[in-house]
Amino acid sequence: MRRAFIAKLPPRSFQQGPTAVTACRSNRLRRKAESRWLSPPSVCIHIVVWFVPSEERGKEGRMTSGEVTVTIDAPPERIWPWVADLGKHAAWSPKPYSVEWIEGEPNAVGSRYRSLGEIPNDKNHVNEGEIVENHPNDRFVLHAHDKEGDYANTFTLKPAGSSTEVTIRLEFVKMRGMAALMVPFIFPLVGKKDMRARMAMLKQKVEAASSG
Repeated sequence: MRRAFIAKLPPRSFQQGPTAVTACRSNRLRRKAESRWLSPPSVCIHIVVWFVPSEERGKEGRMTSGEVTVTIDAPPERIWPWVADLGKHAAWSPKPYSVEWIEGEPNAVGSRYRSLGEIPNDKNHVNEGEIVENHPNDRFVLHAHDKEGDYANTFTLKPAGSSTEVTIRLEFVKMRGMAALMVPFIFPLVGKKDMRARMAMLKQKVEAASSG
């Protein structure tokens, strides 16, 4: 259940005493205020603040995420090496990107990696991740984390006649600190644009390689 707290604030011209905010909740307080200041307020400003209990906040909260789908004129088996090999991701990234493996066989489930990329306000952003799914020609999933939060990247391939629909989905699973406040605003403006650029580059790379 939502609860509203209502406070009444005097206009700026009335805020001249040691108390900047006076709650005008009764005539008695108003008369007291009039005796203390020469220019009493003619009106009071009402400010309503809504408090949402944590249970409701959990139900109403939405994890920030986004996905982009592109149709590539090639079968899944020609696209898969570009998607399921992190070493090739730099070739279809609109921004500088590199990756190094820190544990396990490259691109295999359970293997861990460290990547270096560019995000808003950080041109040398480092995060670490793990391959959690690798289903050839179908689905490739990796989870990553940094000091700002935890992320999930999912790539899916779906045959469409002689072509393939390739979808990338990014989920901000759990964000911390200021990132939790900023991501819902920054991602739609910057993140989705980068995702569309990535998929356009993937399409160009795969189709060029297929026709060559």
